Amino acid sequence: MADRFGISESSFKLYVKGILGESYLTYFRKKRMEKAAEFLESTNLKVIEVANSVGYENQGLNNGRTYEKSI
Repeated sequence: MADRFGISESSFKLYVKGILGESYLTYFRKKRMEKAAEFLESTNLKVIEVANSVGYENQGLNNGRTYEKSI
C-alpha cells in the first residue's frame, strides 16, 4: 500500500496511525470482530462460518487469542 503513495512502509504506518489513532492491523482486527459480533447476534451461523465470513480461514488456537485481545 505504501508503494501506491510513493512513501516508505514506516511512513505509511505512522500516517495511518495518525488518522485512525491506532495501527492499521489493530483497526482492521477490531472491524472484523465488530462484524463477527453482528453476525453472531443477527444470524444462526456457526462460529466457524462467521469466522470464515470475516476473513479468519484458519480455525486454530490463534483466533481465540485474537478474540481475547479485542475484548
